[in-house]
Amino acid sequence: MGPALAVAFALAAGPAPPAGPAPLAATDKKSAYRLDKLRVGPSPRPPARAGQRAVRPLFARHAWTDEIVALEGVSGALLDDFLRCHFTRTVRPIPARLLDVVRATARTFDTRKVLVISGYRSDKYNLWLRKKGREVARRSQHTRANAIDFRPVGADIRAVYRHLRATHDGGVGFYPVTRFVHVDLGRRRTWRGR
Repeated sequence: MGPALAVAFALAAGPAPPAGPAPLAATDKKSAYRLDKLRVGPSPRPPARAGQRAVRPLFARHAWTDEIVALEGVSGALLDDFLRCHFTRTVRPIPARLLDVVRATARTFDTRKVLVISGYRSDKYNLWLRKKGREVARRSQHTRANAIDFRPVGADIRAVYRHLRATHDGGVGFYPVTRFVHVDLGRRRTWRGR
């Protein structure tokens, strides 16, 4: 293509766009949400340096609802909702020190995933389980939002049980067949289920 033809194409194309990207503007709520997702702000943590261990996030998946939530850096209300009674959908506040036991156990066994079997359990659901012949206490700590049944994914459940018996000051239950442990904030005691 000759220089005259190139000039003709440039004139036909119109004026050149301004230098640099045009500022993005939202026209509605959905567009504003998408734009906020596109904007990149400062990193909440500096990147790991050579020889420094990177911070690995810890996630929990609920066995009944299949929901997944981060166990660190989220509000207590979100975790309370995650650990709600799946039968009645009732939410109760879960004590932070109980969640700290779950987090510390996951860190001890170097896992990033925890499977939660049960958190808060309503009286109605607890009674229903008892009528079905399940292994639940009449006055379960679950009904007070003081207990969590969980399994650190990839960890030997017997080793987890031994660790919790040695380190936790509350109740620790062991369920080797269904492969989970129970921790609660009640008096120090232990038992073995199925």
